[in-house]
Amino acid sequence: MIAPTPPGGQGNADAALCKSTPNKVSNLYSEMNSCRNEIENGRIDSLMFKIMNIQQDMDQESTQFNDLILSGDNIFGTTTHDSNMAEIQKRNQELKDMKANVQAEIDKNESIAERADRDFVDSREALPDSLPKKSLHVIEDYTLAVALITYIFMALAFLYVYVVASGYTLRSIIVGLIAEIVITIALFSILYKFI
Repeated sequence: MIAPTPPGGQGNADAALCKSTPNKVSNLYSEMNSCRNEIENGRIDSLMFKIMNIQQDMDQESTQFNDLILSGDNIFGTTTHDSNMAEIQKRNQELKDMKANVQAEIDKNESIAERADRDFVDSREALPDSLPKKSLHVIEDYTLAVALITYIFMALAFLYVYVVASGYTLRSIIVGLIAEIVITIALFSILYKFI
């Protein structure tokens, strides 16, 4: 005949039978401890410490939450007044406006930086791959064009004054042209060396 199942089901009967055997539970604990290394023991101890202290942590969180509620009640009262809400909305609007102004300033500065970066890239692409080591020519092409036009105008004015002062002779025109060629060669060599 089958023995009746005790209240709680078959699992409780097995547990009662296991515990009735002398030293079975303690032997089981010692076998489990012998199978674990130090890292596993440390993890188990840490988990058990957290489990044991969870009630204390929850009590601390609850206390802090209640303190925050009491602080809010002291500042605003238990029911928020309309003037307080208006002040909060006004402050929120001020902060939104300030954020929009700062964002606009950031966008403006970013666009300036991007333009400057593009100008720098364009200038870098205009330079040759290797710069001369003897001298660095820093005058731009349009500056040289303006200087050349100015020099030609000055040379023609000098030739005109010299020819008028010498009496409009063919010899004065030739001497003036030769003088201008020599001065031009000398100035070009000086400028090429130092620019």
